[in-house]
Amino acid sequence: MDLRLQPFKDIHLKSNMKFELQPNGNISYVYLFVTIALLVLLVAIVNYTNLAAARHTQRFKEVGVRKIFGASRKQLIVQFMIESFAVLFMALALAILVIEICRPLVVTIIGQEYLSISLLQTSVLLSTLGITILIGVLTGFIPALALSAFKPIKLFKVNISSSARGITLRKALVVFQFTISIVLTICTAITYQQVSYLQDAKLGYNLDHTIVLNIGYKEIHSQYEVLKSQLLRHTSVLGATAVSQLPTDIQTGENIDISKSETFGVNCVSVDPDFFKVMNIKVKQGEQLISSIRGNGTLNHFVSNESALASIGGKEDDVLSKSISIRQGNQHPGRVMGVVSDFHFQSLHHNIGPLVLEFNPGDYEYLLVKVKPENLSETIDIISSEWKKFAGNLPFEYMFLDQEYNNLYKSERRSADLFIVFSIIALLISLMGLFGLSSFTAERRTKEIALRKVLGANTNNILLLVSRNFLFLLTVSFAIAVPIGYYFMNTWLTNFAFKTSIGPSLFILAGVANFILALLTLSYHSIKVSHTNSVDALKYE
Repeated sequence: MDLRLQPFKDIHLKSNMKFELQPNGNISYVYLFVTIALLVLLVAIVNYTNLAAARHTQRFKEVGVRKIFGASRKQLIVQFMIESFAVLFMALALAILVIEICRPLVVTIIGQEYLSISLLQTSVLLSTLGITILIGVLTGFIPALALSAFKPIKLFKVNISSSARGITLRKALVVFQFTISIVLTICTAITYQQVSYLQDAKLGYNLDHTIVLNIGYKEIHSQYEVLKSQLLRHTSVLGATAVSQLPTDIQTGENIDISKSETFGVNCVSVDPDFFKVMNIKVKQGEQLISSIRGNGTLNHFVSNESALASIGGKEDDVLSKSISIRQGNQHPGRVMGVVSDFHFQSLHHNIGPLVLEFNPGDYEYLLVKVKPENLSETIDIISSEWKKFAGNLPFEYMFLDQEYNNLYKSERRSADLFIVFSIIALLISLMGLFGLSSFTAERRTKEIALRKVLGANTNNILLLVSRNFLFLLTVSFAIAVPIGYYFMNTWLTNFAFKTSIGPSLFILAGVANFILALLTLSYHSIKVSHTNSVDALKYE
């Protein structure tokens, strides 16, 4: 036995022991989404820098005039910095407002309440201020430094906006932000496919319409058989069975002795004899022996699953003659009464291991009540009234077994929701950047487009002219994003013993979705320019 100390605050995110009070969080997910948040922020910075650089090229003459009239480089840098920080601090104020407005949505997604006062903590304020200043330097100081370095004569004579270096940089930034967007879209699609796979997986038993009652209290434990028989008198109740642990998450591990020299570890649970019938678990061997077991006097009777049978080393035909004992039980050997098919008694993160079921009424903690799906509220009222007859002042509390199963994958569903949020934000930011750059491109090429229209170009030709370079960049982004998305999601799926397959359709879907939205964004300016009067565009020439 290994005894260690653990900080109490670390239990939720950094512990994954047996018999936790509820399914734990995972610190890895925290690191993952902090990283994704920083990437989304970086996409926004890249986007803003890209647009700022494009717009700054239209201010060459302004900067040149200011320098001719005596403006120093320092004054120009200060001007650009003030403009940049004005935008950033307005964005910061808007972000705080959005956080408060979206509080209900955020609480729903992350599953935790947060206090506004937490935003005023010193560490949060310093981090926010530091990030804001860093963004201000990246988006204000660096472009201003480059722009103010030119001599006035060059600012009037050279068309720097069309230089190879400037164009290459903007293309690289577009590829970067759409790569992030497509990777997040791929992650969203695969995560949701895995969550759907987990929820729809065949478990080897039927947990639908099963109500769970806690009979671990001493006031009700001694009367559970009477309560069970009373419930079965109602036509809306299809069956009832008592168990020591919920079949969705059996955690107890024990050693069983086959002989003095043969011992191996198994999971162990106590059930009553009706368990297999109520939960629709297939009995492969010993069905008559199991049906002969009664609720009392059932100690040292055992049923194994197929995995435990393989560990015991017997065959289905002769396993019923085997005698085993459970190390932490009364240690008296008992007969194996039957073999059942393997079923998932833990989350699908784990393989199906050896399981031994015993019949010890003293261990029962829950009563599983299988009910008809019709008139469910009336059935619950009936169960409540029967409960009050036996439980005295104990409150009537119940849960559904399928909800408890779904709780095993709460963090995965939350991750899928967060991926959607981050994907939408990253995609919107990327599309806004694409919208701005396409506007800038269309504006610079207005006269060219007008000449093409005069020479017979139609709207489709103009759309292709404006968008083809951007669509090529999206193709490059897609080619980069696919292996990155596959690597990360394939690594994530290794946490599951049972997982969905990653097919090409998900990658194609993610790429097509981004392409369509980008094309719609680009088409706005193309259609707008194509409907401009060519005479107005050319009359100054």
